[in-house]
Amino acid sequence: MKLFGDEKRFAVETYDAPKMVQSAVNAIWKGRRLMTPIGGGVSISPTMALRSENLIEDDGGKVAKARKEIKLELAEGQWWWD
Repeated sequence: MKLFGDEKRFAVETYDAPKMVQSAVNAIWKGRRLMTPIGGGVSISPTMALRSENLIEDDGGKVAKARKEIKLELAEGQWWWD
């Protein structure tokens, strides 16, 4: 984090998030079958997932308890994914 966490030493370039992407189609023969996977054109609305009517209550405090039980024991300079 000393390098990547310091914006002056390692600047992170940011872009506006796309609102729409064009669909892409590919054709693949699998034996005698023609497969045509389609991708793209996906709309993601993460803010909708965070609306209060879409949130689930932490009944019994299970999630809060699990968060408190997490103990990270990292060596100096070690990142959590190391």
